[in-house]
Amino acid sequence: MTRTTMVRRAAAVLVGLCLALSSAVVTAAADTLDDRNAAADSSVAQSQALVSASADELNAASARVEAARVSLSQAQSALGTAEAVALQAAQDLADAQAVDAQKALELQEANEALAQAQADETAAQQAVDAQQDAIGAYARAIYQDSLPLVAIASLFDADSVTSLGNRIQWTTTILDTNNRIREELEVSHAALVRGRLAREDAQAKADEAKAAAQAQVEATQDAKDAADAAEAQAQAARDAVQNALNEQVAAQEAARQTLEANKDRLAQAQAEKAAVVAAIEERARQEAAAAAAAAAAQGGSGSGGPVPSGNWLTYPVTPVIISSGFGWRVDPISGASAFHNGVDFAAACGTPVRAAASGTVVTKRWAWDGGNELYVDHGWIGGNHVITSYHHMSGYAVNAGVWVSQGQVIGYVGTTGYSTGCHLHLILWLNGTPVNALGYL
Repeated sequence: MTRTTMVRRAAAVLVGLCLALSSAVVTAAADTLDDRNAAADSSVAQSQALVSASADELNAASARVEAARVSLSQAQSALGTAEAVALQAAQDLADAQAVDAQKALELQEANEALAQAQADETAAQQAVDAQQDAIGAYARAIYQDSLPLVAIASLFDADSVTSLGNRIQWTTTILDTNNRIREELEVSHAALVRGRLAREDAQAKADEAKAAAQAQVEATQDAKDAADAAEAQAQAARDAVQNALNEQVAAQEAARQTLEANKDRLAQAQAEKAAVVAAIEERARQEAAAAAAAAAAQGGSGSGGPVPSGNWLTYPVTPVIISSGFGWRVDPISGASAFHNGVDFAAACGTPVRAAASGTVVTKRWAWDGGNELYVDHGWIGGNHVITSYHHMSGYAVNAGVWVSQGQVIGYVGTTGYSTGCHLHLILWLNGTPVNALGYL
């Protein structure tokens, strides 16, 4: 046995001891990382559910606020209409009160005319009564004294021409007086009739003016009362809607604050998940480095060679339809220029996703941009650490920590996360840097 061989064997034994020791440490660390990974997955899932629920509640609260604002606008419009009606009713009432005042003046004038007519009627009645008394007295005198006959007889008893002339004058005076009294009686009676007609007309006009004015005031007052009631009802409705809007705005603000708190919680959970993923990747790197060191100690090839070119990766979905390649492009959602760090394969949701190469599933997680993601560590190839990751999947077929073979189903195509439709986003990582996977498929 040569000295070189002995040295190599000794080195191999030493490396073996170191690997054994480090394996125990790594195993303990692996258990801790796996526990942290599972807890991080659970925390991210719970936080994502809370964010989704609070976002839904915020959307619902915003919709209720918008509906309340529409109702408030309608109530405000109804209140404006009611106020306009009430204002018009107040103007109508003022007009009616002015008419009522005019009718009151007319009523006063009618009452004054009625009083004058009643006074004229009374005077006419008194004149008629006086004239009737005079005619009655004259009639009694004629009846008692037979004045016409006496007057005629006196003409024949005259003892002189002078006496005869006097008697004729006296008789004529009596007859003239009789005719005058009769004419005055007729005039007084006509005046009495006119006075009664005037009184009746004045009374009718006064009653009509009073009734019209009262009816106008009552009708306008009723309209004003109705308008005031409508305005009060519209104001109450508007106040109720305003109160409801205030409550909805408060609920919206509370939902917004809850959403922000849940987003902060999700960000913390995602940060923890990222730290765990980084630790898992570092563990895989250390394991690969230890394996490479062991291989070198036993005389195997070490690190530092290039990744072999050619199609050593297999397509993760079939049929193969590439919808977007690696590199700069216009983001389909934002419309801005952005770097696309993987290759997109168009496929129906639910299409099986297969491992592009054999390796260990180091993590599966939810991310806001990649949705359901899965990472497979293929170890060190040609001195480079190789990982493939699969994004936007609808679900998983394997768990973290298991070994998968090339072509094995590991998940299913979906459109979770920052996505516009069903597809698979594949990333090839070399030493932690995304490269174009099409050069190796």
